[in-house]
Amino acid sequence: MSKTPKITLEMKNFRGIKQGKVELNDVNILIGGNNTGKTTILEALFLAPNPLRETPYTKRAIEILNERHKTLGTQGYTFIHHYYTETPAQITVASREKKIKINFDMGKSKISVSVKDEKTEKETTLGFLGAISNSIEGTAHENEVFLEDSLYFHPSLLKLAWNSLSSIWIRVLGLRITSEIAKQVSSAIGGNYDDLTLEPFMAGQITLYMREVDARRIRLGDIGDGIQVFVTLRLLYELSKPRLLLIDDVESHMNPRLLGVLANWLADVVERDKVILVASTHSIEAAKLISSLLEDYNPQILLLSIRDGVLDYKRLGLGDIEKLEKIGVDVRAAEGLIL
Repeated sequence: MSKTPKITLEMKNFRGIKQGKVELNDVNILIGGNNTGKTTILEALFLAPNPLRETPYTKRAIEILNERHKTLGTQGYTFIHHYYTETPAQITVASREKKIKINFDMGKSKISVSVKDEKTEKETTLGFLGAISNSIEGTAHENEVFLEDSLYFHPSLLKLAWNSLSSIWIRVLGLRITSEIAKQVSSAIGGNYDDLTLEPFMAGQITLYMREVDARRIRLGDIGDGIQVFVTLRLLYELSKPRLLLIDDVESHMNPRLLGVLANWLADVVERDKVILVASTHSIEAAKLISSLLEDYNPQILLLSIRDGVLDYKRLGLGDIEKLEKIGVDVRAAEGLIL
């Protein structure tokens, strides 16, 4: 396969990265210590098609990140900017067909959001975000995407996703995949589930169930965390069918058997749907498993580091990881030796 990158991402003053550039292939596994830019890269790719677009979470993309990072009662979108003050914050994404730049320009009380097509020089104002409030002004372009669409998922977004899925369950049923997902779950945990349903619980409440073949039901929230993650990710993916699938902490709550089921599903969507996969992990085993299953798609493991706000990375292959392991080096803690 060609070694020409599928996507080049550049960031300036965006969240924890003052300056950074990364080239991505079909399959990309992000590793590194805490605060090395893994999540920031995923979030930049999620916002790039249009920060104000609607998502399968039934909220705008930028609102999803606000939900993900809000602390106590704080409001506003200054978290987009490096150290909350440096402006403009910029995300530039170049594919083989397009190059666009998303610009967040912070004023006293509002953050202007615009997109520029770097090839045609056309610039479009998308709207305004509150700097000290969660307000969003301007919805004229909320249904537009300026790049191929992307989906971001992190386990902390489970409850938000469930609320969304319950409100659009008729669309979920139309996909005809709930039974398939239930059977995959059964194969992973030795259960006997045949469907995923939305039904009453108690006192008029509605909830999501895993249904067993004997018609007994178990709330999705009462099943193990790993199953919740797998089921929710699958539903969100099937609803949106993105070009880029962005998974944060891909191994979260996964035992080896379930991680294998997830990795095989990821291999299937990359092959069948030609998805570009970008996933972060703290698990070397997860990185190795996904890379080995997708070896035909030029997988790369990117060891990340941030020094004084500048992103740096080293591109590694599965063989590199295994060689380091043989001499007793944990690549996750070896950025000082490798970078």
